[in-house]
Amino acid sequence: MLNHPLSLPTNRRPIPPGEILVREFLEPLGMTQVAFAKHIGISTARLSEIIHGKRAVSIDTAIRFERALGIQRGFVVAYMQLAVDIAAASARN
Repeated sequence: MLNHPLSLPTNRRPIPPGEILVREFLEPLGMTQVAFAKHIGISTARLSEIIHGKRAVSIDTAIRFERALGIQRGFVVAYMQLAVDIAAASARN
């Protein structure tokens, strides 16, 4: 799945998966957060927390995103969420 090392930005925080979800998928599709949450079977509160960076994307939720959006399996967790998690851990240490 990871064919090359994960490249993390050094001059800014990584873009959270929820922010990418909105900008790259929901807005272009004209889909609301409520409609997307319903479509993938999660609560609107859970999706809102992910979008606003208050909640990490679980593996279960990542799989739901990937299936609904036709994204490569593992991409959300392996690249997007992992980058955010590594940056947060580095900032704490």
